[in-house]
Amino acid sequence: MTGAHFHLPRFAIAFCALSLLLPVLAWAHEGAGGNVGLGVGVGAPTALSIEVAPSPWTAFELALGLHDPASDDAYGHLVFKGDVVRLASGPSVVVPVYLGAGGFIHDHNGTELGIRAPLGVNFDFTRSTLQIFGELALEAVVASKTGDQRVTLAGMAGARIWF
Repeated sequence: MTGAHFHLPRFAIAFCALSLLLPVLAWAHEGAGGNVGLGVGVGAPTALSIEVAPSPWTAFELALGLHDPASDDAYGHLVFKGDVVRLASGPSVVVPVYLGAGGFIHDHNGTELGIRAPLGVNFDFTRSTLQIFGELALEAVVASKTGDQRVTLAGMAGARIWF
């Protein structure tokens, strides 16, 4: 797709507007705390993470940060995640495995847009508002200023506090 032009400010405004509407839709989270989780993930990306749970088994995650901190490549994604199986469910922790689907924007040799599909695990503590998570995600670039199209594997782990 050579010659493609992106309007990053419009995309960023739409991205932020959607993230502000998500808490209005939310009503539940399976662990302790409320329906909005704030945290940080390290890896690819290294980013601040905001997660909103509209049900005990689904969530929307917005992450903003750097895809590769060594190269200062700005990155953001918005992903819908749904639990597919529970590895454990006890009085102190629930451990669901989730699949997700969404999109990302990445500033790597020009703006790239792509599809992101994570597979991950959460450790939702029932007596603490802490959540620990880890995931691997396929990221497919579908549009870029340079015409590059590729699929990569990204990994991120981190923690959130639920409010």
